[in-house]
Parts: sequence; C-alpha cells; structure tokens
Amino acid sequence: MEQTPEDKKALPAEGTTSGDEKAESLKMVEVVKLLQGNLVRTTRLMWGLLFFIGALLVFVFISYFSVLSKIPSASNVAALNQKSLAKPSPTSVITSAPQVSPPEPVIRSAEITERKEVKSILDQVRRAQLVKDINLFLQAYSPTYPNLAEKKESLLKSWQKYNYLDMNFIIKNIQKKNAHTLIAEVACDITLEDIHSKKRSNLMKDYVINFSNVTGKRLIQEVTQDKKKDEVGSPGLKGKML
Repeated sequence: MEQTPEDKKALPAEGTTSGDEKAESLKMVEVVKLLQGNLVRTTRLMWGLLFFIGALLVFVFISYFSVLSKIPSASNVAALNQKSLAKPSPTSVITSAPQVSPPEPVIRSAEITERKEVKSILDQVRRAQLVKDINLFLQAYSPTYPNLAEKKESLLKSWQKYNYLDMNFIIKNIQKKNAHTLIAEVACDITLEDIHSKKRSNLMKDYVINFSNVTGKRLIQEVTQDKKKDEVGSPGLKGKML
C-alpha cells in the first residue's frame, strides 16, 4: 500500500528522534556527575566539622580535669585548717614575745670614745719622736709618772744618735680598770736611722700601758714591756721607744 503525501508529513523523521534522546542522555549524565561532586564535597565538609568538634571536646575535657587536679579537696582544706589551729606558727610566737633591746650601743660607744682617747695620746708620742720635740713628748705623760726626769735624759741621748723615721702604734685591747684608769695592750713598730752610719733598723715591741686621769685628762701613767715578745733591732734602744 502506498503512502500518500499527507501520511508522510504526519510521521516524524527517524534521525530527529534519536538525536533528541542523545542530548537528554548527556544532560542526565552531567546532572549525575554534578550531584556526585556535590555529595563528595558535602561529605568532606561533614568529616572535617566532626573532627574539629571532636578535637574541641578533647581539649575541653583535658582543661577541665587539669583545673580539678589543682583545686584542693574539701578534706585536705579541713585538715590544713585543723593543723593551723592546733599548732601556731613560729613567727607568731616570736612576734608575741616581748623584745628587750640590750644596751650594746652604749657599751660600744664608750669603747670607741676610750679608744680614740688612747690613740690621741699615742699619736702625740709619735709626733714628738719624729720631730724630736721633748716638750710635746712629756705632755703625753702624767706628772706622777715614775722617774720621768730620767726618761727625759735617756730620750734626749737617743735622739743624738738616731733619727726616728717612722713609728706606728697598734691598739690590741683596752680594759677599764676603774673610773680613772685604762689599761691598753699596744704593739709598737718603729724605724730608726743611725745618724753617723745612716744604717736603718727596725724595732718591734709589745707594751701594757696604763692611762690615768690625774689632771683632768688621761695621760700615760705606767709603761710595762711584754718580755714574752722578742725585740728586733738595736739593743742600745731598750726602753727608749716609750
């Protein structure tokens, strides 16, 4: 049976139908791929978020337990309070005890004054020996000093033979015998020069000197040489240093 021209127009073309189906298939494939990509990204974001939340929870728990470990328990606090009430601290005992200041500053100031007084007289003897001033020398001695005139003559003779280049006194100890008398242990070191030979010698002696207040001022009252100490220097100057 032959088709009329009208029937041919009514039937669609075969090539056109297959082309439309392919285009739809490609669109479906692209949509599926897009959905798969979105699904993968969404899954990754969800896992990342879950990991962050888990790490945050772990950090919170660790911080919480560390803080709890530093806080003392109620039983420990109670025990500490009982100990502090039962036994007072040593500082509280010390602060509550009465404090009485000893009169040490007064004693020390008196010793300093006496030491200055003794040193002043010895410095006067030193100056007199160095410049050979007999009046200055005798002013350091008490008028009641025994055999003061003989001491004067002996010293003048020694000055004719020797020059006193240097003379140093070291106060080792001072004791107060009574209200008017001080006893001082003194070491004396003197450098001499023979006027004729220019030979120098050194003398070292230890003395016990009594200073008595007879004229309103403490002066040398008695000089005793400590014979336990050896003398070094010229034997012709025994007893002429003081």
